[in-house]
Amino acid sequence: MKQNKKIIKIISLFVFLFTLNFIHAEKTPVENLYEYKMENGLTVFAAENHTVPLVYIEIAIRAGAITQTPQTAGLFHLYEHMMFKGNKLYKDAASVNRALSNLGVASWNGTTGINHVNYFFTVPSNKLEEGLAFWNAAVRSPLLNEQELENEKKVVLSEIEGGKSDPSKIFYSYLNKKLFPDAPYKLDSGGSFDAVRNANSTQLKEIKGKYYIPKNAALFIGGDIQPEETFKLAEKIFGTWSNNDSKIEPSAQQRKEPFASTQFCVMPFDKITRELAQIMIQFRGPDADFDLQDTYAADYLMYLLSEPNGKYIQSLYKNPEFKIPDFNNSWAQYATVRANGLFEFGTIVTEPENLLPERAEKILLEIQNSIIPKIANEKKFFTESYKSKIIEQLKDSQTQATETPSELLTSIRSWWTNTNAEYFFNYYDNLSKVTQDDVKRIIEKYISGKKPLVSVLLNPEIYNSTKKDFESEGFYEVRSDEKRWWQEKQFELKEPVQNSNFKFTEEKNIYIPQENQSSKTENKISKRNIEIKKLKNKIPIYINNTSDKIISIAILCPGGVEKLTPETSGMETTLFSFMADSSKKFSYKKRTEISYDTNSSIGYFSKLSGSALYLNAMDKHLEKILPVFLDGFLNPAFKQNEYENTINALRQRIQGIFNDPESFLAFTISNELYKDHPYEAKTFATPDSIKNITIENLKKYHKELLANGNFSVVVSGKIDSDFLIKKLNSTIGKLKFSNEETKRKIIQPISIKKNAPVTLRHPSAEGTAYITKVFASPANTEPDFIPCVLAGNIYTDILFNVVREHYGICYSPQSYVIGSKAPYGIEHLFKVSDFINFEKAMTEARNYMSNDKIVEKTNADGSYEFSTIEQNLEGYKNSYINQTYQSQQTSAGLASIMGYNLIQFNDIDYDLKQLEQIKRTTAQEILHVFKKYWIENHSAWFAITGEDTTLNFGEQEQ
Repeated sequence: MKQNKKIIKIISLFVFLFTLNFIHAEKTPVENLYEYKMENGLTVFAAENHTVPLVYIEIAIRAGAITQTPQTAGLFHLYEHMMFKGNKLYKDAASVNRALSNLGVASWNGTTGINHVNYFFTVPSNKLEEGLAFWNAAVRSPLLNEQELENEKKVVLSEIEGGKSDPSKIFYSYLNKKLFPDAPYKLDSGGSFDAVRNANSTQLKEIKGKYYIPKNAALFIGGDIQPEETFKLAEKIFGTWSNNDSKIEPSAQQRKEPFASTQFCVMPFDKITRELAQIMIQFRGPDADFDLQDTYAADYLMYLLSEPNGKYIQSLYKNPEFKIPDFNNSWAQYATVRANGLFEFGTIVTEPENLLPERAEKILLEIQNSIIPKIANEKKFFTESYKSKIIEQLKDSQTQATETPSELLTSIRSWWTNTNAEYFFNYYDNLSKVTQDDVKRIIEKYISGKKPLVSVLLNPEIYNSTKKDFESEGFYEVRSDEKRWWQEKQFELKEPVQNSNFKFTEEKNIYIPQENQSSKTENKISKRNIEIKKLKNKIPIYINNTSDKIISIAILCPGGVEKLTPETSGMETTLFSFMADSSKKFSYKKRTEISYDTNSSIGYFSKLSGSALYLNAMDKHLEKILPVFLDGFLNPAFKQNEYENTINALRQRIQGIFNDPESFLAFTISNELYKDHPYEAKTFATPDSIKNITIENLKKYHKELLANGNFSVVVSGKIDSDFLIKKLNSTIGKLKFSNEETKRKIIQPISIKKNAPVTLRHPSAEGTAYITKVFASPANTEPDFIPCVLAGNIYTDILFNVVREHYGICYSPQSYVIGSKAPYGIEHLFKVSDFINFEKAMTEARNYMSNDKIVEKTNADGSYEFSTIEQNLEGYKNSYINQTYQSQQTSAGLASIMGYNLIQFNDIDYDLKQLEQIKRTTAQEILHVFKKYWIENHSAWFAITGEDTTLNFGEQEQ
């Protein structure tokens, strides 16, 4: 017996030790973050954060453009699309979408980048098992059906085709060809038109077998979880994932010096206003796969160059020859990436018609031969105290940038993809070891005497008048018909792709989640613990005191465009930008310096019903930054130089609106629908109003704003209420107000008339189209509004399954109602590829919705199986509620929601009342509002496309 007991004890001890070894748990240097490793090689990161009852789940693969060849360029992106087309757990695209809805997913997506492919969503914490099982099935067992592939190829090809006329894509395509001439396809995740067109399922299966394996992947789980239990669940689900006998070849390093002499190019760019131009200088930099140690010194140099009042920025700004209007218009940047490292230096300049080619060359020489060497030679920048200052700022910045589990895990995923997690965990220690000699060495290695690519972007009209100057200085013109890399002879696909002999193990044992009754559990809506105080002059202060070390404060001013006319559009927004930038006690330069030193931000937002000036700061810096924030609100400085820079920024915004297809379309729709309506005025400046935004008018508007006194303050974060009230009473609490009661305009609903479709033309929309159908919808205070919100979400899924998945009409469709006092609803098709059948497909989807038919799945013969709104309503309600929770995870998000509630509804908890209405909404109400607004209301069509495209509006109202 004793011997048997001893054996049992030994066995028990062995099992215990094996279990410890099996979990491989490591507490990381990041608070409440754990790293695990499964036996199959899958890395798991688990971040514990119980702020809201949500869990963020992401799975990332080390793949993407970097692993492409000319024959497979674009296929990783295509594969990402096919991941949502069905798997062994969810048999088709409709079933996948239905599963996402039933999970109560607040938001989901997949992306293909240069160095990674990733998939992610956020689910309620009681859906953790189903969420993990969803991604497990999607990653391990995609069906990759040939017919589905042919349909999806149309969508991806339309994206490539639509991008051919986008000036930004043309420009960066050219830059990549020049800087990475050996393999530009390794920087283009969109890929080659021909490669995508010729793609077959065998190629995609090879991608799966070679790259979608656990030793090449990582799982990121964060939020309302218990880390060890979560890992055990993840191991139960993903632990049977097998590795194939595949060997992933290391990336090849591209040339560090791609050309023998400095290269110059210029592009006429219609998104830039006549008053400005952009100059950009790019050198090849360290690649993490080959020059990892150099990345720390490269980063350190960038921190030295990023100081707003430092030598780099100020030397450029103070040189009158360069004509840089604002010291914040210059930048230097480097990002740690695997094999496409770049140093980029750039600036915005004025007077582009005056000697711009010569200025670009002089700026290059000044940066390369003077400014950077001088900075590297100053010993004070490498003292221990200076390093400590940089690292403290970086830690503060990281705290703010990783406030939520999704932000933290996304950051770690980026480092894991480009380097490894240890790089992230040991970053500050390694950065502190950088010496002056290290920085000098990388300057010598990558910048001094090297031949960069210098590019200039300027308005086409200015270019036409100065074209000869650029030609005489040897600038190459990047034209709108510039060849993409895949149109160059050396990368052309000359022969059909042969099927590979690559063998991989088909995944079996796909985990089926347990029946979860928690979906029926009531989603409790938490009440806020808000303290309401009043200043001496009766200004109300709403304080939501939390444990968050990041504090957000917003001063709210109701009114917005309701106080404006079309001729004064943008006046309030411009005033608030001045409040954010400078004041009598703190100059623009001083404010920038303090914000930089404290990692604080002062900004603003303007809505239809009001505006706000806000501050985001860590609690330890509040005392230093708060006076800056308050003085900006009370005493903005309307200096001539800042005013000119602001006007140039407004002109640039206007230029961008008219030269971006979707922005131009939205602007046209708004003008048409709100003609002779209070909302005809805009929050932003227009071509007709910009001349009225003068210093005198801004001062007058500010004086009236303060005299009115119709504002309030919201606060969220860990704050000493008594300290705050004392500071507010000594500043805005001293304001005296007129006794006149502010009268707000009565905002009547809009009326949409029957009319012929409006089709706009723009060269950037060549090869595709953006199509919008609009209809009058209920105000956000009306009982019908919340049912309409749910109807839009449900109908979007039907549009996606019918218009996008079944017919391949466009890249993505969407339907929603706008939240305002005089709103309209939208059906929108993004990047249309089928110009003939789009309306027919939309009508089919609309009929399904109006007849209470939600596409449940697609049968092999293409027919649908349907469910009802009632059967799926709980998931849609949870999605909305979870999205609200998601937006409240940060102090800034919570302050923004409370501020909007006050501006729009004069009720700080209005959103919670809307959530209660969400819970009460019935399927019958949703069907009623859909028929009332989407079907029975008059509607109007608007579209923007290329010059040679004809759209078939065959069934429009007449």
